[in-house]
Amino acid sequence: DYLKLAKICRRLKVPRVLCLTATATPKVARDIRKEFRIATADHVQLSFHRKNLDLRVTPCGAAERKNLLLERLVASEGSAVVYVTRQETAEEVATFLARNGVSARAYHAGLPAEFRADAQQAFMSGQTRVIVATIAFGMGIDKADIRAVYHYNLPKSLENHTQEIGRAGRDGGHAVCEMLACGDDVTVLENFIYSDTPTPRALGNLVDRVLRLGKVFDVSPYELSTVCDIRSGVVSTVMTYLEIDGILEATGSFYGTYRLKLLNKPEKILAGRSASERKFLKQVLDAGEMKRWWLYFQPTELAEKLGCPREKIVSALTGLHAAGDVILSVWGVRQGYKMKKEPGELKMLTASLVEKFHEREQSDLGRIQQVLKLSACRACLTGYLTKHFGETLAEPCGHCDRCRGVAAKTIPRPKLRRPTDAELSQVKVLAEQKHAALGTPRQLARFLCGMTSPAAKRARLTKNDAFGMLADLPFAEVLAIAEAA
Repeated sequence: DYLKLAKICRRLKVPRVLCLTATATPKVARDIRKEFRIATADHVQLSFHRKNLDLRVTPCGAAERKNLLLERLVASEGSAVVYVTRQETAEEVATFLARNGVSARAYHAGLPAEFRADAQQAFMSGQTRVIVATIAFGMGIDKADIRAVYHYNLPKSLENHTQEIGRAGRDGGHAVCEMLACGDDVTVLENFIYSDTPTPRALGNLVDRVLRLGKVFDVSPYELSTVCDIRSGVVSTVMTYLEIDGILEATGSFYGTYRLKLLNKPEKILAGRSASERKFLKQVLDAGEMKRWWLYFQPTELAEKLGCPREKIVSALTGLHAAGDVILSVWGVRQGYKMKKEPGELKMLTASLVEKFHEREQSDLGRIQQVLKLSACRACLTGYLTKHFGETLAEPCGHCDRCRGVAAKTIPRPKLRRPTDAELSQVKVLAEQKHAALGTPRQLARFLCGMTSPAAKRARLTKNDAFGMLADLPFAEVLAIAEAA
């Protein structure tokens, strides 16, 4: 998205731009300078070395990890953040800590907004000592006295690791940053990456749908995600690729559905207005579809029906809300686009996107390997991290595991189990049921690894006993099982 921002700035003729980032690798920094046309002399980079952060990596097995974390927290004082990968892990670990006398709360995107706000406030005020969180926790968090950050699960990249340990010790005091490195996490992280890679058929369907909508159009990312069986975040990535390639240009986003609950009778709402205003508002209100106590409106369709700009409809509805005549709620974000150039042969375009996603997949898998190499690194751990971001330390940091003489250890991968005959039979039965949401081997493999998809959710297949049944197996092996079913 930051590459899109550069084009937007030029289009708006923004005279001065300041680009700020905490974890840009040399390649990312070059991309930013290139797209924003920033001279090398104007690139200011501060040191990545935080002298008060004590970096540690402790390889461990899944069975011992909870007690290891508990030992660390009991033996120390001060606020701590524990980062996990899955929402259910956040709940599980927070509950375990609380039952063992540690003041802890869970924080993840699956919690209601008021629960998240309450947990954050309790942590920020010191009422709760430990927050166990997914990456949903972090942006905008500026608590100066965090004394420890623990990675209960492996971070998916060194960039993520550096961002997350950056929460610690902002007051300049000593802080521990420890990774409880468990090989079981590697399979989960890899499977997340594989599940984000759309199938060529799904990509072709998406491209065909979008690029046949005309010169000017709008789409719902959610609807595209559901219809094409591609996660909404991946749909956004596809649209970004089309923008970067100069095929599309985003024109803005808006809400697709408005609904009103009348607080006054229509006669009173219309009273005191000019004749033309009364006539228009009456047309708008009469066009609403009543469901229980709410009137529903689709401004784009209504504007076409009434022969007026969409903005006039929206202005009328929001004006009624501002006047206190109605309660207004909106939802269903739609994104507007216009075609900048002909896309050419759609099959070739799809093939190009398939290649980009393959490269993205391989790059993300490589980032996991960089995390694993941190544990195996025999030299200064701080130096390993800073080198990743283009900075070479003049000497070892003196405050990490390696500098203290703690030996490097390779993170052991668990011995892979063989799927049971019962599991293989269950996969075969599932394949024979020919669910549309599991129509390809890759879709079936994602399902068996516990990775949700829009189509599987819509069909309520995630309640099936086979969902996530093979989550502890590598994706490639599960894909082979799906192909053979």
